[in-house]
Amino acid sequence: MFKLIGGRRVTRHYPKTASTTLTNGFVVAFDGSGALTSATISAKLIPGVVIVDIASTDTDFASNTKIPVTVNLPGESLWEADVTGTLTTAMIGNEYDLSADGQYVDIANTTTKQIKIEGFISASKAIVRIKDYIA
Repeated sequence: MFKLIGGRRVTRHYPKTASTTLTNGFVVAFDGSGALTSATISAKLIPGVVIVDIASTDTDFASNTKIPVTVNLPGESLWEADVTGTLTTAMIGNEYDLSADGQYVDIANTTTKQIKIEGFISASKAIVRIKDYIA
């Protein structure tokens, strides 16, 4: 889970991918049609973190309705994030990937490098920056 801890809080509304569940606090990315879906290890365009739950029982689940996202402001936003594996202070400054569902920082993977570790909270929590675009 990602939680904004530094920088301005900017909320924007983007259309969600129809018939796709989303979880509050997970990083989201744009799918090929410009709608939001959970960010994955290969996500290249990341607007921020979703701040609502989208469940299959929602009345608009099969629609592309707009949902709120806390926008990632490059160079400004700092996030508290859960980490898979064991985080150490030696990892500060390194870049890692998101987990397959956008819930965690996956410190075992460095393919896409969407997340930069900025600080150590515990072995399972970090202060991070999210890259907004990966070339």
